[in-house]
Amino acid sequence: TVPASSSDNFTITRDWVNRTNTIIIDGEVRKSACIDSSANTEELNLLYPEKYFLTLFKEHLENAGIKVDDGIDLQKLKENSVYLASIDRDIDTVLSDLNKESDNLNAEMIVYAIALKDSGAPASAVNGLAAIKELIDSLNLNSDDYFIADGSGVSHYNLVSAKLLLEALKYIYYERKDLFDTFYNSLAIAGVDGTLKKRMKISPVEGNVHAKTGTLKGVSNLSGYVTSKNGHLLAFSILIQNFVEQYSKARNFQDKICILLTEFK
Repeated sequence: TVPASSSDNFTITRDWVNRTNTIIIDGEVRKSACIDSSANTEELNLLYPEKYFLTLFKEHLENAGIKVDDGIDLQKLKENSVYLASIDRDIDTVLSDLNKESDNLNAEMIVYAIALKDSGAPASAVNGLAAIKELIDSLNLNSDDYFIADGSGVSHYNLVSAKLLLEALKYIYYERKDLFDTFYNSLAIAGVDGTLKKRMKISPVEGNVHAKTGTLKGVSNLSGYVTSKNGHLLAFSILIQNFVEQYSKARNFQDKICILLTEFK
């Protein structure tokens, strides 16, 4: 712990480099945060979430007095299996959790959903990422100029540009009118909800900016839409990386750019 006046560089992450579920806690935390009952929590995506689910399911069964003799395992569904039931979620709710709350697990599952629609079962992350590359090529960009390592964006191996994100935002608006409202409404709203709930409050862009945040160590991004004074909907993408200052400095810079965009005539 460090004095309350010190900067807070405390981070919690997963060992994604070595592809393990080892949780890494690093840095320093202000003493005031140790006694603050409203301290923030960190949500992390997991490698092989299906195994994590099975582990928790087994624990719940055993807590209910149901003994599991053969342990847990992952296998392909047998052809003579009996269908019992399934639970379907509307894509609107999935996208809302993903974009407003920056839910990494939903982001990874969306990649599998894309794979299922594009290539059929069994869905795989490889096929989902291949479909994303095809989308990039359809935007008159070269997908070989970029690298998509995962669906959630938590890997530092992801290599994208503001131009790519802008072209994707424009594509949804111009070419996919059938999906635009669903996508637009799924984004966090400045000063209202999601990851932007506490940002840009009591400012000209409160309730105006609809955007997705992107945060890693040394990285702070914001991409989405803002409506200017002349009524035009503007797409924007602000990518900031390789900084050692506090995140608040990068976020304040992004917020000021959004305010400037609203003044556009």
